[in-house]
Parts: sequence; structure tokens; C-alpha cells
Amino acid sequence: MSRRWWTALGALCAAGFLLRGGVAVIDARRPLFPPHYYNDERNYAAAAALVNAGRRRGARIQSLTPGKELYSQWLALLARGFGPGPLPGRLVSAAAGTAAAGVWGWSTALLVGPAAGLAVAAFLAFWPSHVFHTAMAIK
Repeated sequence: MSRRWWTALGALCAAGFLLRGGVAVIDARRPLFPPHYYNDERNYAAAAALVNAGRRRGARIQSLTPGKELYSQWLALLARGFGPGPLPGRLVSAAAGTAAAGVWGWSTALLVGPAAGLAVAAFLAFWPSHVFHTAMAIK
């Protein structure tokens, strides 16, 4: 694959991330769905706040959600670096969704051809449901 192909893939991924990031920010500021759609996100943000509060006191506090401690710890780490709330988790999820579009495009280019790879990357980068769900916090 040529340098031009990689540039095109990078541009598609950058545009896909900007789209996902925009949806994440807009939905975090003004929710697009009813409040009950965001229950898990609120619970994880609260658990991350408790984990960070426990760390400041020197105590280890586990997640409020049994079996999902890893995500609460992950959000707590993001909150320490980028601030509290669900937005840092949403942006990491948006980056992962963008990376998925790039990896699928690259792997399709290897198996089928460069044009098909760019088509798959564009499809995933801009498919509405993929954009929206990868702009949400991971559940």
C-alpha cells in the first residue's frame, strides 16, 4: 500500500474520531436519550469517584458494581488524569472505535485490495450506529 493510501486511511480515521468525539461531547452535555439510558454510566462515574476518594485517604475502595471493578478502576484512572465524569471514558471509547475502523480497513486492504480497505474504513468511520455507540462509555 502506498503512502497516499495510508494518508487517505489516516484522514478517514481522523474524521471518524472528530465525529465520534463531537457526538461524545454533545451527548455528555445535552443527552440525546432519556435518563434511564445513562444509568450504567452514572453508576460507573460514581464508583470511579469513590475509588479516587479512597486512594486519597489511603484506603482501597472497590467498585459499586460487583464483577465490573476493572472498568471502575479504569474510569478512576482517567478521572485522575483528565477530570471526573463520563467524558474521558467516552473519548477513549471513541478512540477505540476509530482504531477499529482503521484496523478493519487495513486488514481488508491486505485480503481484498486497497480500494476495498478504504471503503470498509469509510463505512465504519461514518456508519451512524457505530459512531454513536463508540462515542458512548463502554458498558
